[in-house]
Amino acid sequence: MVLADGGSILSKASIDGIFKPQAIGSSDLQELLTDPLRASLRSTVDMDAGRVEMALGGPLYMDDIPGKCSAGTLQWAGRPNLFWWIDRVKGVAAATFTPVISQADARFEELTSEFKWRYMQSSLKWV
Repeated sequence: MVLADGGSILSKASIDGIFKPQAIGSSDLQELLTDPLRASLRSTVDMDAGRVEMALGGPLYMDDIPGKCSAGTLQWAGRPNLFWWIDRVKGVAAATFTPVISQADARFEELTSEFKWRYMQSSLKWV
């Protein structure tokens, strides 16, 4: 539904609002994204991707990441390791759910990051 502009449940304007950067100063956000918060986000947010802003739906990539995702890609993570992301430009959305509790688990971080970026690079479209 979110990937398809809300379908018959939400208006396109409501969906666009979820993907709109909020009024958080970029320097304030970058300060928040330093240690230790940076360590907890590294499996979900490409910390070297360029500009990341906060939208109502979560972290929002403001620039394309070549070979990975489009500008405007939105994502979120929660406990226990529930990750989802939506790239409306490519028409790609996916989620991973696992029973691993520690987001800092190095093996899980590697698995999730690899799955996410490979999926984003693929030509699969799940709409």
